Amino acid sequence: MKKDNFLGQIIYPVLVIYILYLALQYFTNRTNFWRWVFYGIAVIIAFVGVIFLWRGIRNCLNQRHSNKVLSKLRSAGQEEYLKNFISRFGLENTNREGWTFRNYKFDWDRINDLKKY
Repeated sequence: MKKDNFLGQIIYPVLVIYILYLALQYFTNRTNFWRWVFYGIAVIIAFVGVIFLWRGIRNCLNQRHSNKVLSKLRSAGQEEYLKNFISRFGLENTNREGWTFRNYKFDWDRINDLKKY
């Protein structure tokens, strides 16, 4: 497993223990087995719901931030400067690492210069 996959490192051992416990309950107590199967289904549904809720909140916050930045650019009259920045430096094909979006690639130094301005 990857070092940065923290959630996967937690879920896999818990899932293995849960499946072993279900196998034990299947052979010893079928009523308890079905109760734990339903608990597992409820946890999965809750987990998926939390993921969708988190994505929705994150998208909403990103959209709010983008609107705030665009309104500040418009109020300061910097739209033309930003368009010139994108058309001038976005299509430069440099071999250095940078931020890439669609066909545009910006070096981090250029982005830091834009932030200063």
